[in-house]
Amino acid sequence: MIIPRLGLVYTRHHGRVDVPSMRDAFLRSTSSDAFRPGMKRLVDMSDVTEVDIDFNAMMRRAQDVQQYFDRLQVWTRMCLFAPNALSYGMARMFQTLAEADGSRLTVSVVDNAADVATFLEIPEEDIAHLLDGSAPEKLATGGQG
Repeated sequence: MIIPRLGLVYTRHHGRVDVPSMRDAFLRSTSSDAFRPGMKRLVDMSDVTEVDIDFNAMMRRAQDVQQYFDRLQVWTRMCLFAPNALSYGMARMFQTLAEADGSRLTVSVVDNAADVATFLEIPEEDIAHLLDGSAPEKLATGGQG
């Protein structure tokens, strides 16, 4: 989901996560008419229950994402919300691989809404609504829905 008024791309993974599901979510967001290079990204992994990604696959995925942002020639902040051990481990592996020397991607792995809000410089109330699922439509429409 793209939230233009926040300059944010929000993605939430559910259940089993593998490289194709990560790639598909990324491609959906970047092909949206509302997408703009340099938008902040929030990847919510709170509903991840299984990870089917080995180190080599994660390394290739991280390189693909890194190259995408390098081609755009814009700096991008990506926050990985990982509130449990499984998602945190996956997120840290991605962060380490994606932030290679010279990358235009800055990744933060956090486990609470306050840290998401601080890193992305977005009001904590808006982040809390996204993470608890209470008002994503309202955020996407600028509070009108």
